[in-house]
Amino acid sequence: MKQNKIIIIIFIVISLFLASFLVINRLYNDPDGFTYNNETNMNNNEENNNVTNNVTQNKDENYEISTIDKDNLLVLDNQSVWQLSNGLWQKSSKEAATGSTFFVYANNKTLGKYTLKYVKKWNVFNKDDYIPYNGYLIAYSLNFNIGVKSFTEVSLNSNDISTISSLIGFNVNDSMLNYKYKYELDLNNDDKKDNLICVSNLDSLNEVSQYFNLCYTLINNNTTILVKDLIEKSAYYDYPVYKLNALLRFNNNTFNNIVLQKGYFSEVNSTGNVMFERKNSTYEIAMED
Repeated sequence: MKQNKIIIIIFIVISLFLASFLVINRLYNDPDGFTYNNETNMNNNEENNNVTNNVTQNKDENYEISTIDKDNLLVLDNQSVWQLSNGLWQKSSKEAATGSTFFVYANNKTLGKYTLKYVKKWNVFNKDDYIPYNGYLIAYSLNFNIGVKSFTEVSLNSNDISTISSLIGFNVNDSMLNYKYKYELDLNNDDKKDNLICVSNLDSLNEVSQYFNLCYTLINNNTTILVKDLIEKSAYYDYPVYKLNALLRFNNNTFNNIVLQKGYFSEVNSTGNVMFERKNSTYEIAMED
């Protein structure tokens, strides 16, 4: 009798174990059970993440666009985009200028009020109409008060060679100058012709003991030096050659700002611009690439 009770108890335990196993197995594999709900939660999480990512991405894109200041921009052909902020010049970007409306000049002549878009070079548009142009492009924001002044390139004369020799510290002749630029222009807005001269013997076909750069202005027979570089042979490729790119009058100032191109012979530096501003009786660099 006692043995039968033990057998019955064992049977009941085994039955309960089997029943529990079947219930758990059904719940695990049931499409309406835990596995389905977990997959649904995962899918919902992925969708929520995608929505969150899109919102974040759009927020970032809007933030980038809204924080680009479109005012006080100055575009100098394909090399420079500068911005005047709180009285100080700083580098801006082609992205900042793209899509904005500017007063546009080509070769110091007015094109008009147009939109710029950059694709390998600056392209000028009147709404959707492409505006062709030739030569050096200058553009500035509509809120800027800038006058783009004209200038003319002329030839050096013997007096210029004497002045160059005096300023550089040794005798120079015309044949030594691989780059020689002389411009007639009005630097101080008195309706009289002044001169800007930039010369260099860099890139000489024959090796010389001393390379140099020199840029100076000549106003009423008074010279003011902008650039004077005495260059060792070992540093030959580190220095640019200068030429005039633009003459700009800001806010009806007496003296115009002088923008020179910096052209390099190597990939050590990229071609860019440097702008000189008159301070008292000298010129100082206001901005450069």
